[in-house]
Formats: sequence, C-alpha cells, structure tokens
Amino acid sequence: MTRRYPIQHIINWYIGNFCMRKCLNNYKQLNECQKKFDFFLETNKNLKMMHREFKDLFDNHLNICILNDKLKRKMVPYPKTDCPICKGLRKND
Repeated sequence: MTRRYPIQHIINWYIGNFCMRKCLNNYKQLNECQKKFDFFLETNKNLKMMHREFKDLFDNHLNICILNDKLKRKMVPYPKTDCPICKGLRKND
C-alpha cells in the first residue's frame, strides 16, 4: 500500500501494536514514551507517512524507546488474559 496517513494515526497504530505489547505493565515507561510521542507530534502536526516509513524512522532515527535494539525490533505477541472480550478475539484458545 502506498497510502499516507496523518502522523497521529500512525503513532496510535505504533503504540497499540508495539509499545503496548513490549511494555504492557510498565506504566511509568509507557507514560515517558507517550510524552516523547506527544513532542514529536507537536513538531510534526501536518506530517503524513506510510506505516513502514514510520517503523523505519522509529527503529533507526528516533530516540523514543529505551529498549535495546534487539527487543525494540522483535515482534511480541499479545499476552494471554482472562478478559472475555480478548478471549473472544483469539482464535486458538
């Protein structure tokens, strides 16, 4: 896909799909990263990007995440939970 999305959309996508998986219960760290994302958003309000462009930018050029490079780039599955809504969304439980 070559569609460019507003930066707010891309940041929300990234936080939901990457940050929330890797720092699930570390609310202090999530809050610190959110402040950095907010600053980036304020300075780039009109920016539009593709998802893969932002992923490359985040992995190679931004200093938002404090995780080591190997963990930052690793794909982490969503954790198991007892939430009935989440259980309904998972296929193999």
